[in-house]
Order: sequence, then C-alpha cells, then structure tokens
Amino acid sequence: MTGSNPVSTVEYNNNSSNPAYRSVSTTPNNGPDWEIWTGSRPGSSSHYRSTKVYNSPPHTGYEPAQTVGVRSDQILARLIAGNDTGTPVIKENGVYTNVEIADMYVDVDWAALQPAMEQIALGECGGTLTVQTKVGGTTPATDAFRYQNSGVTDSAGAPIEIKPTRITTSRQFTTGTFDFQIPNGQFVDVGIKPENYAELAAYTPGAWSCKAGNQSRPVQVLDVEGGGAWKGIKVRVAANEAVSCTLTVNR
Repeated sequence: MTGSNPVSTVEYNNNSSNPAYRSVSTTPNNGPDWEIWTGSRPGSSSHYRSTKVYNSPPHTGYEPAQTVGVRSDQILARLIAGNDTGTPVIKENGVYTNVEIADMYVDVDWAALQPAMEQIALGECGGTLTVQTKVGGTTPATDAFRYQNSGVTDSAGAPIEIKPTRITTSRQFTTGTFDFQIPNGQFVDVGIKPENYAELAAYTPGAWSCKAGNQSRPVQVLDVEGGGAWKGIKVRVAANEAVSCTLTVNR
C-alpha cells in the first residue's frame, strides 16, 4: 500500500523501489488484490473480486493445482471418440448385440476379451447358404429348380431389409449359393422357398435336410402359397459359416 491506501500487487511490484510503497497483510475488504465488484450479480453490492493478473507479466495470479480423478475408460474414450463414454458395447445374456457401431468394450473380466474380439471380427464376415436339388437324395435333378430368399431376421428376431435374390440348380449347375451379411457378428435366420414348382409337374417334393460342416442343422418348414406339398424352409446361418441344404425330390 502507499500511505493508507491499498494498491494492487501489480502497482506495488512496479514501484517496489519507492519507499512510499510497502507490503502489508490484507483482507478481502481492503487488500491490494481486491476491488469492488460493480457488475450485475446476485448478492451484496459490497462484494469484492480478485484483481490478480493471470495472463500477462508479472503473472501474480495463480491458483493451487487441483487433482481430479479420471477413470481409465474415460481417458480411452476421449482418445477414441472425443467424449467420456464413446459408444459402449451392449451385452445381453453374454452376447454383444451392437458390435457394428460400438467403439468401447469395457469389462472387468479379461476372459471376456477373446469372445469380444472374435465377435468384432465376425461382424465383418457374412455367411452362405448353398442349395442343392437331388432326385432320391442322391442324383442332381436334371431340370432347373429356382429358389428365392423369402425373409431374413437377425439374432434378436428383427427383420433385415434385403434385396430378393434367386438361385437356380440343375444338372449343369448342381448348386446355388445365397450370401448374407451378418452385421452384429452372430447369426441370421434365413427363409428360402422353391419358386417355379408349377413348371415341375414331373417331380414330387420330398424332405429338406441341412448341414453346417458335418453337423446337421435343424430347419423350420415354411408353407409356399399355392404350392401344395412344395415347402420352403427357415434355417440359421452364423457369421463366417457355410450352411448347405438339399431338397430331395422324386420323379
């Protein structure tokens, strides 16, 4: 201060060689680093604000460092997504259901890492369903049998929008293959039906059978509108899996 008048720290530092200026203990009401607050704010008009200089020399203003705890997953999310959460994976009954959009996999169990990574990889893979038509279950049918995919649902039972696709089997082309995208890395349930049965009066339909590798795959029989004894099937195709199905006919 100078005389009995308080001054700011900046003024004191600029005049420290002048004996008229001296350092004193201060209080918020008359200290050199406080001044009356005249701005609009709630509370008493006698409130004071700090005049410490933070952003320019001599940098007389500073506050004590504050330590804030941040979880490791928050740090990772900030690096990946620029926020504290990212897009967390959703796990239901031990299965990840949103691998196509999730970017944060947080789990306290390291054993969950491998299946999570597998599901991420499989989410980039599709599945295939190969169809054959055999007379008596052994010999490829001579005539052309045409099949169409009739609906696909995901692992939650929700319909997946697809473009209708047709494949044809015959003596020349004994198999036809449907390809399916499986975005969540789990499986889809696929419906297929014979389409040109009206042209196949020389044949009578038999049973369907399906396999994945060397394991039998159960099927659900589907009615074909106007098809009489001709039936379609619904079968499950997992990510990165090749399923083969055969329709046995008799002639």
